[in-house]
Amino acid sequence: MGKYEPHSLALQRASRKSLPAYKDSEWQAHTFAGAILAPVSTIKMLGIRDSEQLAEAFGVSVPLIESHLRRCHKLL
Repeated sequence: MGKYEPHSLALQRASRKSLPAYKDSEWQAHTFAGAILAPVSTIKMLGIRDSEQLAEAFGVSVPLIESHLRRCHKLL
């Protein structure tokens, strides 16, 4: 079977830091979830900047809101 055993490559993947955002499926999934669960337009409309209050308002976790705000900081 060549130089590598098939099972040795099964769990290997590229480093996320080496991928551009548009090719990183995990980044895409997190961004999509944030857009659905806490739309930027609604965050602006609420005028709340506190992560805990936003998490409570949208019914999501504080870490989700914090990472979503980091991704969307230029839009807010």
